Amino acid sequence: MEHGRSTMLLASFSVRTQGNVMAVLSML
Repeated sequence: MEHGRSTMLLASFSVRTQGNVMAVLSML
């Protein structure tokens, strides 16, 4: 199973989402 790979993908996705949220909040 490629569980580690999906975990890394999920982690990078959440980091990117968090960055987008921070950018939107700083723009408000």
